[in-house]
Order: sequence, then C-alpha cells, then structure tokens
Amino acid sequence: MASLKEIKGRINSIRNTQKITSAMRMVATAKLRRTQGRAAQVTAYVHELTTILGNLQAMLQSKEILPQTSERPLKHVTLIAISSNSGLCGVFNTNLFKTLKTRIQEYRNRGAEVSVIPIGKKVARELSKLGMEYLSDLIESGEKYTSNPTPETQAPLNDLLKSLNEKYESGLLDQVEIVAPHFKSMGTQTVETYQIVPLQVEVDKQEDENLADYIVEPSPIELYLHTIPLLQRTRFLEILLDAATAEHAARMLAMQTADDNASDLLQELTLLYNKTRQQSITNELIDIMSGKG
Repeated sequence: MASLKEIKGRINSIRNTQKITSAMRMVATAKLRRTQGRAAQVTAYVHELTTILGNLQAMLQSKEILPQTSERPLKHVTLIAISSNSGLCGVFNTNLFKTLKTRIQEYRNRGAEVSVIPIGKKVARELSKLGMEYLSDLIESGEKYTSNPTPETQAPLNDLLKSLNEKYESGLLDQVEIVAPHFKSMGTQTVETYQIVPLQVEVDKQEDENLADYIVEPSPIELYLHTIPLLQRTRFLEILLDAATAEHAARMLAMQTADDNASDLLQELTLLYNKTRQQSITNELIDIMSGKG
C-alpha cells in the first residue's frame, strides 16, 4: 500500500494538472466563441455570393453565353489538408489523417498522381512519416489565417489559389480538394472534403424558377468570371474558420473530459488518503494500548 506521503504527492500533482486543463478549457471556449462568430458571418456572405453567382450562371446558360466545360480524366490531383498546430484535442487530428490517407489511396487507385499541401504542423509531420513531399510554405496553423482575417493575412492563401488555378487552366492540374475538419456540434466534429478547383456552383431550384434578369456592367460574363475567384477565396476562408471552430470545440471537450477525470481521481485518492490515515492512527493506538497493557 502507498504511504501517506506518496498519496498526498499524487493528489497535489493531479490538482496542479487540473489547474492547467481548466485554464486550457477556458481558453479554448473563448477562442471557440470568437471563431464561431466569424464563421457565421463568412458563411452568410458565402451563401449570398453563391446565390448571385448561381443566378448569373443560370442566366448565362439560358442565353448560351456561358462556355461549356467538359470533364477531363483525373491525372494530377492536389489535396489541401487542414490540421491543428498542436495536440491535446482528442481524436481531432487522428480522424483527419485517416480520411486523408483514404483519399490519397482512392485517387492513386484511379491512376492519378497525388500531391498534398498541409496547413498545420500535425498533418505535415504525418506526411513526413509517410515519406511524401509537400509544399512547406503554408505549414502554419489555420488559426494564423483566421484569428484576424485581413488582406495581408490572407495573401499567402490567395496566392496559393491563384497558382493552383493557373495550373488547372494550363492542364498541369485536374482537381484540387480540401480535406478539413467540420464543426457539426459542440460534441461532434467530422472530416469533410470540398472541391475548390474547379469551383462547382449549384443553382437553387426554387430561386431558379423566378430568376432575376440582372442588369450588370460591363457584361454578365465578365462579372461571372470576376466573381468566381472571389467566391473561391471566401469559400477557402470559410473552410478554414470551420476547421478552427472544430479544433477549439474538440480541445474544449478534451480538456473538459480531462478535468472530470481528474476530479474523479482526486475523489478516489482523497478517500484512500483518509482511509490510510485512519488505519495508521488505529495501528498507533493499538500499539500504545498493547504496550501499556
């Protein structure tokens, strides 16, 4: 049986750890609320922009102005994987790695050459273990690009999208897909895939029935072609904010679980400490009484 000193040492150690997990939980909660607010604003903007672009697309198709794009075989695919920069967030990164590996294998089975662009140190380390080469310019946590979204902080991501679009147009790249965590609820985070190049815009059927005939300058096709990169960049930011929200929620849940486990363990150790102390006092009393007799 452990001595009183050892049990007391474990109690103090767990209490100190609990202070850390409690502080990390509060930090994650504050970041979650802030990121959630930004994500909601960007999502609303993306919805309106998608609606406008979809209506323009339908109008151009009806007038046979929109150039038709034919599907081409996938020979070169790029995956953008978004992970956290640090751990202590449960199975957040593990689930991402599983989905990423699955997608890589699926495209390789289809005969496509796959390259990966990591955003986050965790996924970069995993790619290193797999022996895959990757672009290292953006291995920063997505939080860097989402904590204060400005033209300056978004410049590296916009340059990346511009480069990928140029490769697509020149035929060096056939598809770009983002693999990222998705905030579904406070207790549930999933991993989703999003095609970003070429960007797919779906027209709402209900809105399509009463399409507004927009009056635009200089021309509908020029506005359409100008709006696509804007929607692309904003959609990328939306995915990054969603991934950051999922990360903060996962870390908050992990720290809450650790805090609860620490409380349970403290209760058990305190009970053990009291029992051991009582047994020690009882033994001393027995020794004194036996000696007196």
